[in-house]
Amino acid sequence: MTDLAYSARIGTPTFDLARYSAPPRDIERCEVFSGGLYLLEFPRMEHVRQVEAPGQGGDVIIHFQETMPRLDRQVAPPLPARTIHSRTLTLIPEGLATSWHCATGQPLCLHIHVPRSLREQWMEELGNAPLTPLINCRATELDDLFARITAELRGAGAFRQLKLQGLVLAAVAACYRLGGPHGATTSGQAMTAARLRRVRAYVEENLDREVCIEDLAGCIGLSPSHFSRAFRAEVGMSPYAWVVQARIERVKERLLTTRKSLAEIAMDCGFGNQSHMTETFRRCVGLPPARWLREQGQDPAGRAT
Repeated sequence: MTDLAYSARIGTPTFDLARYSAPPRDIERCEVFSGGLYLLEFPRMEHVRQVEAPGQGGDVIIHFQETMPRLDRQVAPPLPARTIHSRTLTLIPEGLATSWHCATGQPLCLHIHVPRSLREQWMEELGNAPLTPLINCRATELDDLFARITAELRGAGAFRQLKLQGLVLAAVAACYRLGGPHGATTSGQAMTAARLRRVRAYVEENLDREVCIEDLAGCIGLSPSHFSRAFRAEVGMSPYAWVVQARIERVKERLLTTRKSLAEIAMDCGFGNQSHMTETFRRCVGLPPARWLREQGQDPAGRAT
């Protein structure tokens, strides 16, 4: 742990033991529930470039509401991603120290802190198996749940805390299923059908940006090396080749259904520029985009280039 100079005092060890490179902003929205379960909204802190947490006091679930781009280093060895995307989950089991280094500062996110006593009680239902750390975990079925948690946390009204507690408990249960033996970590290091669905969903939602092996591995709780081997064994190609194939399929879809220019389509599909897209398309399909479009019975004339 780096000797950073600043800390915050909320009342939960998982948060209070963290150290910051600059004075953190006050946490304005924080709720404490029975058993020591905490929910708080971590505000955007552009001025805080580093946060280090020792991983003591319980598990931490983070729902990122903004992207955290291009971290200077891995958050932790089991969490290899260098970019953390908005609307994704990170699950940090107790005992895992994390280090967040980002030149753009810390993003807006929700934290759920689960004390050890509650986790041990709940994990009995999963056979007391250890939790697997997760990062960039995209569970679309939880989007509405976390949107409701955010709305209730920022709102007011009768039975607010009771409703909020129910929503938070549902979120914790869902995250523990994802990180437990019946979720993303089923069958050890194998590329299960559930894992493959989540990798596909992640790729589909991020084709317009860089998709790296660390992000794909992190979203299902595997190391990059294990992920690459398991993916190739299941799919029959490397993750990189599969992502390129997915980009080409999206290019085809955009060519057939839009009048966008080739340059615009290139950006939509995660290629750096039009020439890169055209060359990759030619290599994969055997034809350049315009000729392929003619083969589909469509006239590319008039499409901006």
